[in-house]
Formats: sequence, C-alpha cells, structure tokens
Amino acid sequence: MLSVHRISAGYGLLQAVRGVSFDLGPGETLALVGANGAGKTTLLRVIAGAMRPFSGEVHFMGRDITRLPAHERVRLGIALVPEGRRVFADLTVADNLAVAEGRGRNGPWTRARIYEAFPVLAEKRATRAGDLSGGQQQALAIARALLANPRLLLLDEVSLGLSPVAVDRVYAALAPMLGGELSVILVEQDLDRALSVADRVICMLEGRITLMGPARGADRAELLAAYFGTRTEAPA
Repeated sequence: MLSVHRISAGYGLLQAVRGVSFDLGPGETLALVGANGAGKTTLLRVIAGAMRPFSGEVHFMGRDITRLPAHERVRLGIALVPEGRRVFADLTVADNLAVAEGRGRNGPWTRARIYEAFPVLAEKRATRAGDLSGGQQQALAIARALLANPRLLLLDEVSLGLSPVAVDRVYAALAPMLGGELSVILVEQDLDRALSVADRVICMLEGRITLMGPARGADRAELLAAYFGTRTEAPA
C-alpha cells in the first residue's frame, strides 16, 4: 500500500530524516518509535504531504505521490492525526466533525458511526472542543480523521500529555479499527503500548532507522539499545 524510498527531509539546514525506506501493507499497523528529535513527526508529515522531502519518493497504492498536495492525498485515502490534537477549540464537537465531512473518500465512516465508536463524542456533541478533556480531544481528532474514510491513518503521539486512564480509553476505541482493512502508522513513545498493538516496529534515532522487525516477540533489550543509540549498526 505504501512505499517510502530513501526519504530525507527537514527544516532549512536542519536534516531531521536521513535516507529512510520502508513498506507498509494493507491492514498492517506499524509502530514508529524513538526519542524526541528522532525524526518521527517529520516523516509522518512527509507521508501526509504537509512538507516536501529534500530527496526520495513516497508511493501510495502504486502511485508516486511525492509532490502531491496534502488535500489530494486526503482524497486518495491518507489522513493525519497531528501531534497536539489541533482541534478547533471554539467550535462544538459536532461542528469539528462537520468540518471534516466530505473532505476525503466515500466510505463507511459517517458521523452516526463515529458517535457509535466514540460514545463520549455523542454525549459531548454540543460542547466546545476547547472544554473537552485531553483524552476527549484526542478522540475527537481521531474521529475527525476517520471521517475522511482513510486507507492509511497516521497517528502522531496518541498518548502525549494524557493520563493513563485517558490513554486506555483512546486505545480501547482504536482497537476495533486495527487489523482490518485500515493501515496505521503509529508514532508512540510508550514502547509497551506500541508493541501491544503493532504488527511491526521501526525505531528511529537522529533521523535514521536503527531497528526494524516484527513487534510480537521483539527483543526489548535490543529495542531499547536502538532507541537510546547504543546500537549503531544499520538494520538489515
């Protein structure tokens, strides 16, 4: 479904991603882990079309989308839930969802189905998004992305700034969506949480992939070494 080939990207003279390559299959969940500054968010932004790479290519469903604008990628089936949630604080939950309707593909995700999948949003539909808790805002950000009926969902730091209870609720809502037709790339600093839901894991350090492999049965010591930089060899 997705092929990322030798992507390098950054901001001005700062190179945040350095020659990253990987593939993602239909229905696969990939955990992208690494410390702050590893390049994870930059890589997601390149895939989503929020920024152009210095070099390399991104292919989606067999099409080269490297220079395709972000809104056209949404229509093809790529949706990003950005770090920090980015909900419209002064709009109600219902209005936040209305903004997203009709922006992507036709598909099964409607506002009625969103309210079934996220009951808290149904209860809070008339509430200003800025008055929601962090976990409720994260649920709203995910729901807004799902209304685009994506084939590929990019989730950036789902648990960032949330209480453990809120994280549990967000992941419980996500669980029925994982392992079906939807492909997911999940950026997560909580290693245990990431490994528990992913099919594969990629660890990044200073813009490069330091480890890539199956999430199930992953060697935690090896993963931590790749995470913190004590494992320096390139992945196979």
